[in-house]
Amino acid sequence: MGIKYSVIMPCYNAEAHIESTLDKFQNVIHDRDDVELVIVNDGSSDKTLELINQNFTPYLKLITIDNQGVSNARNVGMDAAVGEYIMFLDSDDYYERSIFESLDLNLSNAEVLLFGYQTVLNDGDVRRKYSYSDLNCIDSFQVLSFLFEKKIPVHICATVIRREVIESNNLLFNVDVHHCEDLEFIIKALASVSLITVSSNILYNYVDQPNSAVNQVVDSKQLTKFHVFEVSLPSFIPVRSYAYYDYYVLSVYLLLMLKVLKQGVTNDSIVREVNRLFKQKVSKDIVYPMGLTPLKIRTLVIIFKLISFIKIFTFTKKIRDLHAFKRTLKK
Repeated sequence: MGIKYSVIMPCYNAEAHIESTLDKFQNVIHDRDDVELVIVNDGSSDKTLELINQNFTPYLKLITIDNQGVSNARNVGMDAAVGEYIMFLDSDDYYERSIFESLDLNLSNAEVLLFGYQTVLNDGDVRRKYSYSDLNCIDSFQVLSFLFEKKIPVHICATVIRREVIESNNLLFNVDVHHCEDLEFIIKALASVSLITVSSNILYNYVDQPNSAVNQVVDSKQLTKFHVFEVSLPSFIPVRSYAYYDYYVLSVYLLLMLKVLKQGVTNDSIVREVNRLFKQKVSKDIVYPMGLTPLKIRTLVIIFKLISFIKIFTFTKKIRDLHAFKRTLKK
């Protein structure tokens, strides 16, 4: 029997959880011989590679490369995959035991299938569920509209794509984007097919890690997400869905503002760049056309500038305190 499912899993310095992930994946595939796990070791400097080799099984395909980021690692994995369908798995997450049996029942001749997922803690407690309801087979425009309205959950690891779709449309992850890089890929994939199959089953567990990218301070890499919006809008979104897309971009920007306030920034230039994004990309192209008055816009800008000033002042004060402490040590 040929390979039906190729699961791409990039990993980088994953020694803390890689054995658990491999053990759970073994329990998921049972005795199936039509599943391969393509592990791309992205230049790990810890014991990740050693642990993978210790737990190596026939269904594993291991590729080791120099560290170039998750997008490149996924591209390398896709190039090596031979399955009829491509899936993705993060090295600290895991599937539900029934995932492949469920996919067998729902895929049929589907080109793209979306299924539900849930956020869990390390002990397995469920924090939040994201599932589809009252949907079965819908066209790509509906899915994109629902995505930008945030009516449906879409996650790269809760998506199954026929390999032929990826190859015929030359779908790749953008190696220059370091945040929301999966969103651009998903948009391209959804826009490449006419009909999309949706399953209401929750089949993927996203483990909420304290040190994950979503829980870190804001740096310049996280701002590259706005590149995704720029390149996606003219190329993949029908004119009639601009309003949905604009709503999505604005909501992402507001969430970014909240993250700056909650988790801080690596340096004060990040705050200035966030301000620039709002002025040049969000307020000009999105907020004004949505009908908000200039007064309301100015109010939003002033509020954020005040908040930004507080952030910069706090950051500068911390630096000054650190330098003062160092001078004290030298005395």
